[in-house]
Amino acid sequence: MKKTLLIVLTGFLFTNTALADDFLSEDEIKTLFTNNSFDVRNEVKGKDFYGFANEEGEHFIHNPRKEKTYRTRKWWTEGAAHCTSHPKRGDNCKKMKKWVMVFTMA
Repeated sequence: MKKTLLIVLTGFLFTNTALADDFLSEDEIKTLFTNNSFDVRNEVKGKDFYGFANEEGEHFIHNPRKEKTYRTRKWWTEGAAHCTSHPKRGDNCKKMKKWVMVFTMA
């Protein structure tokens, strides 16, 4: 058991180190978001939302607590960055890191 745990932790350490600066490309971002739904988490407020981004650049956010969907937002890419608009906070662009999920068999 200890040996398996050590192997998993070592693999996780090397995986994270190798991918520390590995960001999604513009095409990967478009594929990930276009016509797909996703979960949105606001860590500062501790709130969860649902999102959907279509190919026309519209970005829908649904707030389940208020049963309200916001349609005033847009999304686009700038190189390798995913950008969204917000009516109060303006535009925001961020690079997105790739991640790998590690599975082990006991």
